[in-house]
Amino acid sequence: MAKKKDFITSSSNSYVKNDEGPLVFSSGGVTPVKPVAWEMNPKDTKIYFKKNALNSRTFDFSPWYGVGIDSVTRSCQQVIKNMLDKGALEHSTITGYCYAGIKSFLPFCQGWAMALQRPMTMEDIGRNLIENYLLFLNDSDLKKSGQKTKYTFTKSILVQVIKFGWINDSDFFPKNPFPNSNRQAKGQKALSSKERQRVIQQIKADLNNILEGENPLDSYELGICMLAIAARSGMNPAPLIELSVDCISKHPLKADRKLLVSYKRRGNATHIQALRKSENLELVKTVMPDVEVIIEAVIKRNEVLRTQSRDYSAHLFVYKSRSSNKSGRELSVMTSGVISQIIKTWINKYELKDDNGSRLRLNIMRLRKTFENRMYELSGQDPWVTAKMGGHSLKVSNDYYLEAPKEAEKNFRFMGEALTKELLSTPKLSALPSENTPVSKCRDSLNGQFAPHDKAEHCTNFLACVRCRSFVVTEEDLWRLFSFYWLLVYERSQIGSRKWDRFFSHIIRIIERDIVPQFDVDSIEAAKVKAKEQPHPFWQNREQLEIVI
Repeated sequence: MAKKKDFITSSSNSYVKNDEGPLVFSSGGVTPVKPVAWEMNPKDTKIYFKKNALNSRTFDFSPWYGVGIDSVTRSCQQVIKNMLDKGALEHSTITGYCYAGIKSFLPFCQGWAMALQRPMTMEDIGRNLIENYLLFLNDSDLKKSGQKTKYTFTKSILVQVIKFGWINDSDFFPKNPFPNSNRQAKGQKALSSKERQRVIQQIKADLNNILEGENPLDSYELGICMLAIAARSGMNPAPLIELSVDCISKHPLKADRKLLVSYKRRGNATHIQALRKSENLELVKTVMPDVEVIIEAVIKRNEVLRTQSRDYSAHLFVYKSRSSNKSGRELSVMTSGVISQIIKTWINKYELKDDNGSRLRLNIMRLRKTFENRMYELSGQDPWVTAKMGGHSLKVSNDYYLEAPKEAEKNFRFMGEALTKELLSTPKLSALPSENTPVSKCRDSLNGQFAPHDKAEHCTNFLACVRCRSFVVTEEDLWRLFSFYWLLVYERSQIGSRKWDRFFSHIIRIIERDIVPQFDVDSIEAAKVKAKEQPHPFWQNREQLEIVI
């Protein structure tokens, strides 16, 4: 959402803070103007970044001056400089624009100018060029997710160029150049319960040794501390790296709790997480140390280093590092690159393996996913609690973090009753009340296992029916059940195998493994054919399924 413009007036002059340009003064009113494009190549071709999580300090545009694309290179450098001057974006974000966007786009433009056999100008930027840029990315060795990243960052820069009025044609971006790219990208899954156990046990062993020391912590020891904090809090990498020494504060209501305060860059929000305060230090030896214990140890052990530095006095993860300068040593702070290397070293040191016997792949984001899935399990599969603990929306938690663990899926069993003709002949069973549902029948839609337990609200959690103790299937219900079944089978081609495995595969398995064998073959085949050719009205289209989800 665009920021509002701030208008400030005085008796003689007025000015406007234009989000797309500099402060502009006028004597008779407000007249915002766009920045004037540089006509000459700048003497200083470097862009300078402040300290950021990516630890990138400069970006040099000089390789793309004097190669036939000067006007384009100048525009990109001026846009980046404007972003830095305004301070509207984090330096780590702008660093991404440079190293993932500009570093890909300008070499392409250089080749474009050679094809034109003349210097390239801003007027050459249009739909034809963008479509060829997409082909250029597609011909690279990058996966679709990497191509999308480079294109998105490049587009962000060109959008700013358009806002400045340096490109006349503003409608040349394809609407969706990477369809279904999210489905194709396979991010790392949460650790399995056994993998998580092995990782936690090793972190705990190393951490206990670290906490017994008294000297300042080096980068490797800080890396282990960060792994422990990530495993216990589920923090995002950037907020974790940028934690300050005052990130722990007293809880306003509970004496046995503390608050962990971090800043979430995406969404521009402060995230506050309650922590238990451990009074029993011996407990640290038997269980994973509390986040507060870890942070307080880091603050105390590296306090001397912070007092020696004006730049890093407020940073939590400060350490002494080797340097090539004459002094031989200098102070530094943890970065994403350093923590990644430490994790690799740590995994190789202890030869940690995944469940398939291969080298374990681990990073802070994978620990975050593991944390969220663990919270989901401990909360009784409550998505609202899980999303709150993760510090984001229910949709984000559901789409990008929660996974149905393989161990849990294998243990899903049919908990209801399949009433065949023989069973129905027993008066006691036939007399039990049941209500029709779109899937089959239910003993108690108000107070069942997955019902909302609101006396006025019936259960509509049809995806959980096959695992509910109140679920009932009779021969006359097979048409509805297999109408549901076929729609789930069709859904696999619509949402992709990953999401389908997460939401629906266990339902198909329970129907085929636990319900089908309890009915005669002819009844099952007849119900399957009828459901496929004439599905029950509730399951005739996937819109109903989307409502259920």
